[in-house]
Amino acid sequence: MSAWASRAAVGGMLLLVIAGRSMPALAQVRSLDVPSESAAKAISELSRQAGIPIIGPGEQLHGIITPEVKGTFDVTVALEMMLKGTDLVVSRTTDGIIVISDRKKMSKDPEGKNMPQNLKTGTSVLALLFGVLSAPASHAQASSAELETIVVVGTRITLGSSMDVKKNALQSVSVLTDDDLKTNPDTSLADVIRRIPGVAVNASGGGGIITIRGLSDTEDRINGRNLTSTVGRGYDIAALPADLVSGIDVYKTPSASQIEGGVGGVIDFHTRRPFDTNEFTVGGTAKYAYSDIADKWDPYLSGYIGDTWKTGVGDIGILLGGGYQEQATGQNVAFVDSNSVRPDASGRAVDAPTDIGERYMFGGKQLLTGYASVQWRPIEHLELTYDFLYNREGLDFTNQTLLASLSGATPSSTFDTYSGSNAFKSGNWTDAALQSTNSHGKGYFTTWQSGLGERYTDGNWTLSSEVSYTKTLFEYNAPSLTLAGLAPSVAVDTGATLPKFTISGVNLTDPVSWDFSNFGIWHGRDESTEWAYRGDVIYEIGGILQNIQAGIRLDERQVFHKTNYVSDTAPSTLGSLAGTGYGALTPNSIWDNGYPQQQWLVPGAVLENQSVYQGLFGMNIGTVPFDPNQAYSADERVWSQYAQLTFAFPVGEIPVDGNIGFRAAETSLKSAGFENLADGSYAPIVADQHYTDILPITSYPLFLSIT
Repeated sequence: MSAWASRAAVGGMLLLVIAGRSMPALAQVRSLDVPSESAAKAISELSRQAGIPIIGPGEQLHGIITPEVKGTFDVTVALEMMLKGTDLVVSRTTDGIIVISDRKKMSKDPEGKNMPQNLKTGTSVLALLFGVLSAPASHAQASSAELETIVVVGTRITLGSSMDVKKNALQSVSVLTDDDLKTNPDTSLADVIRRIPGVAVNASGGGGIITIRGLSDTEDRINGRNLTSTVGRGYDIAALPADLVSGIDVYKTPSASQIEGGVGGVIDFHTRRPFDTNEFTVGGTAKYAYSDIADKWDPYLSGYIGDTWKTGVGDIGILLGGGYQEQATGQNVAFVDSNSVRPDASGRAVDAPTDIGERYMFGGKQLLTGYASVQWRPIEHLELTYDFLYNREGLDFTNQTLLASLSGATPSSTFDTYSGSNAFKSGNWTDAALQSTNSHGKGYFTTWQSGLGERYTDGNWTLSSEVSYTKTLFEYNAPSLTLAGLAPSVAVDTGATLPKFTISGVNLTDPVSWDFSNFGIWHGRDESTEWAYRGDVIYEIGGILQNIQAGIRLDERQVFHKTNYVSDTAPSTLGSLAGTGYGALTPNSIWDNGYPQQQWLVPGAVLENQSVYQGLFGMNIGTVPFDPNQAYSADERVWSQYAQLTFAFPVGEIPVDGNIGFRAAETSLKSAGFENLADGSYAPIVADQHYTDILPITSYPLFLSIT
């Protein structure tokens, strides 16, 4: 274990000790609602609801199904009810920590009371932990035969409940609970997710598109609901404040109950709800972050407030939250567009660059989030939940590019190549065409999602259902203007860390060096809507056959995509940029002043003055109309069912938990678009698909313990 890891472990344990010592070793009465399920999960939930750490033997909990506990109980009494009929007993240390022990390993304290051998009454947990942490390694190794496997659950223990969930999951899953999120120093959801093994976040453009094990085809969900970004299935998690998230599940392998899912896997974000705590709760984050390339401080504000009440019509809870953040982005880019084989000045054929360039990219997002959750428990066994989420991302990005076209330039030297090949390394050209382009786009991406669900529990039965509606809307408008120039000489070197080119013989910041060349506007709009229903039933059996569950899903999605790009070349009357007042200088710091061309002239205010530029280029089209040939729509209807049986049994001394089941999905997909005809008109195209998939699934995790 590294020094950092050791300090982290000590810190996590001390949090447990502090929490334990602040609790009186008297009755700890709580209002509880713990469903009947596997012991490890039920005890973890009990600990979460009670806010009290619980320590117990992990191996002895396998295969035990605990009964439902609902009502107001002392936590110790509730735990004894859950473990009734087993060889496990419950005790409490003087520090207030609850301990589950194997009755066969009990000893008598001086007062004749049964206590665990490793936690006697009067022994401080702080002293115990300090002794374990400070013990020499040789002593720890010598005593290893006397140690027993324990599992620790509790709201104060980092990764305690996460590891418990992961160990009891029937598939490959990584879990972050509310406790993990609270103890994690990151306030950005993207930074939190990066800590999960096998998960990465693509932060290009200030966004956060998730990949699992390198696969970008993942399905993003919020509270089990699909959350898509218009025509795609990925979601920009930068729009979701971490303060509003109470848990994250990352499923890397499928199960029957996950009927739909990406190739990479499924990531499910659980938002906060008032019945999570059954009490008044409030939290928030306020910070500033500095972007060095953009040279800008960005605010980050988020928070939530909620409470619950007992009324004449049952328990009611309301939680409200929201956030606002700005994300400045900046990139310096050097690039070679493509290569082709052509002669150098000596006539030798060399695979040389056709275009080389550099680019300033800057801009950012403004993200606004609103969230509400209302829960109602009209009777003891029934719980209703309504969630509403609103996200809006304001988008504003600029690209300023300088490009030297070498394909039409004249080679003026014998090119240096890499040893043993004709691959270009460095060389010179004369009379290379130049382009200076400024593209400035603005738009927005908006999401609305609401869901109404119910959960009913009665004995061994759990029934749940939900109907939800999601709408996403994206629109972006990006005009770009290009200037043309000529470089008397260009020297190119691709052998360094960055491909570099040095322009000489022309002043790139002088308007006289540039002529108007081309003006274009890209306009795009995407929209999607989804109605979804899901229903599940679970019956807890107990014993070898632990439970059986089944469910149905119905999803109806509609997608609309429209886009167009129009452009025109400059009329001969425009000529040079000189005297027009439309020029602007780029920043002067690309690659921290480590690149030959730091600054050049670009067209100014292309977005703000796009109507002026349209007039100069004779376009006068106003808002860019959509091109029918680039538009399409799709209607998808998916009807799905699944059934799954969960079992647990030992193979020798190895506990085996597994499941077997199937999932079936019937899909109808109708796509519509247009095609170009010979006379220049458009004709509609419609395609219908209908197919059914049935997939059996089974898994058999083995829990191995090295002693």
